[in-house]
Amino acid sequence: MGAAATTTYRYVDTSEGQLHLTTAGDGPVIVLMHWTPLSAQMYVHEIPRLAERGYRAIGIDLMGFGRSAKPGEIWPFEKHAQVVTEGLEDAGVSAFAILGAHFSAPVAVEMAVSSQTKVTALLLDGCAHLLPEDAGKAIGAKVAQTSGPGLHEDGSHRTFLWDQAVNAYSIFDPDFEVTEETLPLIYRFVMDYTSTGVPKDFGTFSPFDMVEKLGKVTVPSCVLTAETDPLRSAQQPTVDALVASDTQAIMLSGSHPLHRPARRGEYADAIATFLEASQ
Repeated sequence: MGAAATTTYRYVDTSEGQLHLTTAGDGPVIVLMHWTPLSAQMYVHEIPRLAERGYRAIGIDLMGFGRSAKPGEIWPFEKHAQVVTEGLEDAGVSAFAILGAHFSAPVAVEMAVSSQTKVTALLLDGCAHLLPEDAGKAIGAKVAQTSGPGLHEDGSHRTFLWDQAVNAYSIFDPDFEVTEETLPLIYRFVMDYTSTGVPKDFGTFSPFDMVEKLGKVTVPSCVLTAETDPLRSAQQPTVDALVASDTQAIMLSGSHPLHRPARRGEYADAIATFLEASQ
């Protein structure tokens, strides 16, 4: 295991504006793409850990999120994939493993299909397009519990960002509580949300034929989830749709470790262990 690495930040150019990258380490590249409406800051503890494990970890703020450029419109996943590919080329990255999680899972799949010579391994964490219908409705009902941006007669707009953050973490971690330990997660969510402007829709469920695309993936693949994650029921359909013989499923214990500061680094270790076995 390598020494502690310095995390650096930079912008790269694409045909649609600049993407922001968070990077640490040297070695084989693993690209991390975030959930919605977050940014690469959700991997603030995982990027250095992957660097310690011997990888060059690159967290990308997808276009429209975090510190990347804001296109002012909702893009199809294929366009996100094109722009991320351009940004990595500008950064001099020619081959990489890639993790797509929740919103970014289709982006990663598209890159694995359209950039076969570059993507060396594919990791997916939560393919919402393959959720059973009842699970998708249940998540939608919980999301609707928090009022959206805008003025509301009950004054809920005054606490909207805080309530949105707590509600979001509670959806993906049923045991989530606001404590001194989890407070940084709340503020990170709020900062990431405000960086997107005031979106009405992030395009999370934009059309994407996940089954067809997964059937074209030929690189080593890993499908992660956690025992209490509401997207857990999408894991097996995702594994079933992957045709590559070297597909692995990982079940993380309890709630998702990214929601638990005390478990920092655990997610990175799961990723690194898979990549080491797939080489």
